[in-house]
Amino acid sequence: MNAVSDADRAAAERLEALVDEEVAAEPRRRGRVWLVYAALYAVAIPWYWPTGYRGPLVAGLPLWVAVSLLAVAALALWTARVLTSSWRDRSEAGGEAPREAGS
Repeated sequence: MNAVSDADRAAAERLEALVDEEVAAEPRRRGRVWLVYAALYAVAIPWYWPTGYRGPLVAGLPLWVAVSLLAVAALALWTARVLTSSWRDRSEAGGEAPREAGS
């Protein structure tokens, strides 16, 4: 009985180490990801424009609207890049294949 509990304990420790490794590799643990998000949100929210400022028209929109829309588009592109290049599934890393639904 003691040998089984030692084996269970060893398996639990390996599983815990694997989970810790996966969490450490997630994009949320990388400071650069959050810095870029903060910068893009700071540009997207028009808090820094003077009150009543319109500026030149860009594609028929005031400058602050065009800048905000471009920043929101950059946020979407950054999120797509983070998800596709930083987040790895176990199946992509050479681990077990994902299971089909219902199996």
